[in-house]
Amino acid sequence: MVTYLHENSQEKKYNLTEKPFSKDNFNYDNEIKTYICPLGQPLYCVKEYEYKNKPRIIYWTKECNHVQYKSIA
Repeated sequence: MVTYLHENSQEKKYNLTEKPFSKDNFNYDNEIKTYICPLGQPLYCVKEYEYKNKPRIIYWTKECNHVQYKSIA
């Protein structure tokens, strides 16, 4: 799973049943310095790079392979 989030991601929230994995439904946990998916799983930084002179970070988790999607709908 690759997720790109903007600093203002808290401004717009989607209903979890409409777009459960929209980038706006991921929250940043400043204490552990990572994003938390809508199912409560932490995402880990796997790569940092620059694209069009802007820093980018790829977050990923393997935990989602074990979670049933219907549990949030």
